[in-house]
Amino acid sequence: MVSREALDRRARALERLLGRPGVSAEVIQLRIALLRAQTAVALQLPPPEPGADRTRTPGAPGLMIGMLQETDRILQAKQIFNDQLRRFLQRAQAHPETLVELASRAAAAAGAGELADLSPSWGLPAASLLFLGRALCAPFRAGVAPAQAPQPAEPGAGRCPACGSPPAAAVLVGEAGSRRLCCPLCATRWDFPRTACPFCQGNAALQTLRVASEPGCWVESCERCGGYLKTFDWRDPGTGGEPDLLVATCATLHLDLLAEQAGLRPAIPYTALR
Repeated sequence: MVSREALDRRARALERLLGRPGVSAEVIQLRIALLRAQTAVALQLPPPEPGADRTRTPGAPGLMIGMLQETDRILQAKQIFNDQLRRFLQRAQAHPETLVELASRAAAAAGAGELADLSPSWGLPAASLLFLGRALCAPFRAGVAPAQAPQPAEPGAGRCPACGSPPAAAVLVGEAGSRRLCCPLCATRWDFPRTACPFCQGNAALQTLRVASEPGCWVESCERCGGYLKTFDWRDPGTGGEPDLLVATCATLHLDLLAEQAGLRPAIPYTALR
């Protein structure tokens, strides 16, 4: 659910990550500022009509530019100046019509490499374009589907059954530890076999990277295609409810560093609003 109350809870949870070893304070402040700006846009949008296109992409460059401006304003108030965000905002203000194309392509992309051709015109790395493009798209996908959509996996079901995005993480739930993939745009979760790769649908041995002091989360990768997901064991969260996935992914940035050092393909960033 997208609401100001939920926003405040998530922002406070993110703030508690500040000062934690292995977590960049600048990244957390960016995510907090972006979350507030995304929520402000989401609250302005009407809910989707029944049967509406669940893969809708933003068609309002003005709202997206406002989202970027608000993110920048919040960061500047904290004396944080994000050079990549400022350059992205300047380019977006000069060429607002290009934002729709970027957000649409970022939403469908399976990795930053698919945006490499846009890097020269935007003057930013493809990975930054993937993150910012998907962050801009997320408010327009919020509310398109229930948070839970378990269903039998079919060929190609590695993508979100509601909006078509590749997954950003996996969670294990229930006594049997069922695996659910998590959409980074609309927050839908759907069942997927524990032994299969969601990116190439192969059944090659899945490898794991772990930190001994953190048994509840790890990197799970495919030796065939090199794709990976951070996996969170939520069978017994011990918190009175499931943890917040945005907070969990931000708190485990060190696992992404392990994956990078192992030569794995970068994961899709989680930008959903719930």
